[in-house]
Amino acid sequence: MNRLIIFVSLFLVFASSSVTGNRVAPQIQTKYGPVQGMISQYREVNVLEYKGIPYAKAPINENRFLPPTKPDPWTIPQSGENYGNACIQQWDLARKNQSEDCLFINVFVNEESYYKEKSLPVMVYIHGGAFIGGSGDLTGVLGANPLVPIHDVVLVSFNYRLGALGFLLPDKTQAINTNLGFRDQIFALQWVQDNIYLFAGDSSRVTIFGESAGSKSVGLHIISPLSANLFTNAIMQSGALWHGDVKKTETILASNKLIEDVGCSGQQDILACLQKVDVADLMKPVGPLQNPFLPNFHDSDVFPSKPYEAITQGTVNVGKNVLAGAELNDGAIFLAFDDVSLLLGNVTYQQAVDAVHFFTKNQSSDFFIDHYLKPHKKGSSDDIKKALWAFTDDLLYKCPTYFFASSYGNVSSSGSGNVYAYIHTQKPKTSNPICTKIAEIGPCHGDDLPFVFGAPFRQPDLYSRLDDDLSSQMMQIWTSFGKYGRLYGQDPSYWPTLGQKQQKNFIMELNGENIGKLYHEKMDFCIVNWQSFQSVYDPSS
Repeated sequence: MNRLIIFVSLFLVFASSSVTGNRVAPQIQTKYGPVQGMISQYREVNVLEYKGIPYAKAPINENRFLPPTKPDPWTIPQSGENYGNACIQQWDLARKNQSEDCLFINVFVNEESYYKEKSLPVMVYIHGGAFIGGSGDLTGVLGANPLVPIHDVVLVSFNYRLGALGFLLPDKTQAINTNLGFRDQIFALQWVQDNIYLFAGDSSRVTIFGESAGSKSVGLHIISPLSANLFTNAIMQSGALWHGDVKKTETILASNKLIEDVGCSGQQDILACLQKVDVADLMKPVGPLQNPFLPNFHDSDVFPSKPYEAITQGTVNVGKNVLAGAELNDGAIFLAFDDVSLLLGNVTYQQAVDAVHFFTKNQSSDFFIDHYLKPHKKGSSDDIKKALWAFTDDLLYKCPTYFFASSYGNVSSSGSGNVYAYIHTQKPKTSNPICTKIAEIGPCHGDDLPFVFGAPFRQPDLYSRLDDDLSSQMMQIWTSFGKYGRLYGQDPSYWPTLGQKQQKNFIMELNGENIGKLYHEKMDFCIVNWQSFQSVYDPSS
C-alpha cells in the first residue's frame, strides 16, 4: 500500500490528537513481522520512532552462548513506543529494564521523508560502555532529535550482548562460540541491510559510528570480513582495539575460572551446563581485572588475523570512508581507576611513575616515563599531573585511534576510501562530574556525544551558546560524512585526507572558536612511536 494512503488513513483516525502528544506512527511490515511506532516532534517536525524491534531470537535458555539467529516471525504488531530491555550490565546489575532477552534495534526517521518515499542515508550508532555496559537507548544526552529532523537521516541504534555473555573465551578444549557480542553487531547490521528500505533508508549508504567501545567496534568492523558489505562509512570516536585491553591468556584464564565458579568445569557438556546457570552468577567479577571479557581474535571467520597484522598487511575491508578522532583529555579520567588523587589531588613524581607502570603493565615503561614525565621531574604537582594526563590521553585513545586511521589511510589510498582525523577540544558547559570539578582539564572521554546528538538544543540550560554553535557544526559534519563519504573544512580551508600520498597527516580541530585549524604533530608522534604503544597492547607483536 502506498505510504500516502497509509498517511491519510492515520490522519483520519488521529485528526483529533494533539500534535505534541504521543501519536501512533504508521505500521511497518518488517521481514519478520509488523511494528507499530510512535511520533515525536522537534520544532514542529515529526519524527517516526520504532523502538524495541527484535532483530534476533532471544539469547536465553538453550540459545545462551550461541550465535544470534533470526527471530521467530510474528503477526501481532510489536509496539515501538519503548526501548527494549538493555543487555545484562556487568557493572550495574541493579539497573532496571535489563535482561538476557535484549537483542533489540531502534529506528528513527523524518515523517515527511518517509511519506515522500525518500531513500535516506542511514546512521547506525554502536554504543560504548567498555563491553560490559551501555545500550542502544538514546534517552538523555543522546537522541534522534534534532539529528534526524534537521539533517534528514535515518538513525539506528541497537543492543548487543556484554561481558561474559558476549565475550567468553574458554580454552580450545571447550566448544563454546566466541565473540558473540560482536556477532550480534554483525547480525544487527544485516537486519539494517534487509529492512531499512522499509523505513526510507538507503542500505547502500550506511554509516556506522560509535564512541569508546563503540568506536573500537567500528574499527573491528573495518577489519572483519563478515562486515565487508554491511556499511560504507565509519566514524570512530575515541578508541581502536589493537589486540586487547587485556591479553588473550587473561581472558581464557578468566573464562575458565568463571566456568569453574559456576560449577560447570567438570561437566561432560559444559555448554548445556552454562545454559542452566543463573545469569547473575555469570556476571559476577572474576579475578582482578575490571572486565576480562572483550572482543578477541580467536575466531578464524570473524577475525582471521589480529588488528595490527590486518591493518599493516592490508587484509582489511578496503574502500571504506573513515572519520576518526579523540577528545583533548580522553584518557585522563581513567586515572581514577588507579588512584583518584591523580586527578583531584597533589601528585608526586614517583606516583606518576607508578601510574605509568600500572597502565603499561611494565611494557615500554621507560619510553613513556622519559617522554612524558622526566621533563617535569622537578616541576610542580600540576605540571606532573598534566604530563600524566597527556600520557593516558595518548596511550588509551589518541594514538590507538590515530595510528589506526593513518594506517587505514595508507591501505585505502590506492582505493576509493577517504580517511580523515579530528581532535575535539571544546569542553561542554556540562561535562561528566569528575571533569566538571577540574577547571584546567579539557573535554573528557564521552564529551563529544552531546555535540554529535544535539543535546544543547534539547537541554539549552545545561549548555552555552558556544556549545550550540559547535553542536550545529558537528552534527553537520557527521551527517554530511554519512551522506557523501567526504568532508571539507571551513571555507576556504580543505580538510586533508590521510594516507601515504600525503606529505603530512593532518588532524582538524573541532572547537566553536577555532574550528578548522590543522595539526600534524600528534599524528606524527603516534606514527613514529607506535611500536612502543603496540607493545603495551600486544607484547607478542
